[in-house]
Amino acid sequence: MGGFHREIGAGGRRKSPDNSPRPTWMDRYVGNSGGREFDDAGVLAVMSILFLAAFIFIIVFLLRTLPHLFSILDKNIQAKWVLGLIGATATTTVGVSLYCLRSRKRMLYALLEIAFAIVTGWTAIFRLTSQGDLGVWLALAAAAYLIVRGLDNWQQAKDKKKKIATTET
Repeated sequence: MGGFHREIGAGGRRKSPDNSPRPTWMDRYVGNSGGREFDDAGVLAVMSILFLAAFIFIIVFLLRTLPHLFSILDKNIQAKWVLGLIGATATTTVGVSLYCLRSRKRMLYALLEIAFAIVTGWTAIFRLTSQGDLGVWLALAAAAYLIVRGLDNWQQAKDKKKKIATTET
């Protein structure tokens, strides 16, 4: 039974029987407009903005609900060491999870970091009074630093993708 055997080429794309790369779904459905190749940067920018908006919504939701959760735990747990253990475990779990996300999906982590920085700066601005509280100014400085770190992680992820693409060709 002679069948059609597909091989996986560079970048995980399937190859046709004549060993040329098969078109992707984007090539088939979006196509070329006027002989120009489709620009992936526009799609990436729109998706990044949508992810950023979703992350900001999630972070704001978590920041609104977490204080209520901790107040419920504080009222119901009498032993403060148990509350400290729960907090330390939760903090460690979130930290390790974020590290795993950063090491596997750095671009996604960068978007999350930038979204967190925007929310942090947004909330700090609303707490700023005419006198100025040192804690608020530190929060604003931390937000600016997080944006720098997020953009740096974004650039490193882009450089890594570009390096992988050039080594495969």
